[in-house]
Amino acid sequence: MRSSSSTSTGSKQFVANRFPRSLKIIDTISLLTIIMTMLLLGGCSSVSNMTSMVTSSKPANLTSTPDAVPKHEPLCKYGNMDSYKVLGKTYRPMKSAAGFRERGVASWYGPNFDGKPTSCMERYDMYKMSAAHKTLPLPSYVEVTNLDNNRKVVVRVNDRGPFHEGRIIDLSYTAALKLGIIKRGTAPVSIRVVPPGEESSTNTQDDIYLQLGLFSERKNASALQQKLTERITTPVEIRSVASGDKRLHQVVIEPRNNHFSIDTIRNQLRKIGIEAVVKKR
Repeated sequence: MRSSSSTSTGSKQFVANRFPRSLKIIDTISLLTIIMTMLLLGGCSSVSNMTSMVTSSKPANLTSTPDAVPKHEPLCKYGNMDSYKVLGKTYRPMKSAAGFRERGVASWYGPNFDGKPTSCMERYDMYKMSAAHKTLPLPSYVEVTNLDNNRKVVVRVNDRGPFHEGRIIDLSYTAALKLGIIKRGTAPVSIRVVPPGEESSTNTQDDIYLQLGLFSERKNASALQQKLTERITTPVEIRSVASGDKRLHQVVIEPRNNHFSIDTIRNQLRKIGIEAVVKKR
């Protein structure tokens, strides 16, 4: 697909798949028709309406969906033009995203676009860990942190958008669900590009857990578990472990079983006077 240039702004321009999302050349009159339609329908749409469109047929245990794993990939044939224009504003996709970081507002997109082509001309699947960005190379991998709750995910960017003022990234339904922003619709986030081979802080949690106490008697472990359950929101578990010919009872928190990072959990515990020990499996 040809990219737009500064000399081809006459009667044609690029527009992202928001109208629709896959970048296409369309007549200005068609663009205006679509824009007017979107404006007229805008008052009828809402986050609650979008959420209600996610039916019971959605996959189970979406919050356990693995993050995207950064890997070396060729740039998409489409979506990496020199520049494109949406609503009169020109965007110039980056040639390299090394070290890229950004802060702003994240939103999500789902049923209205599910199954339609992304700017990479891949089928959009709202249940996968993907996202849209206005200028990152396609594809790119970014770690997204919800600054309200410190939840983190890694997504594969394969689409263009969002084109609402102030928003920096549009997340798939599952990515937004894991970050806790479905009902609200938006959240303040920070994003950073994760290059292939680098461990994201979300992935390393699979290899570690937090030990809060080790007891010879289970009743003491249960007492600590009960105390913590009353004071923190993170699930606390008891595991029995062998130590020689004895059976010990370990009070633990599994970061991989919840949405909070190791640092967030440890800070919660410090506030109530408990210093957790990080253990490897």
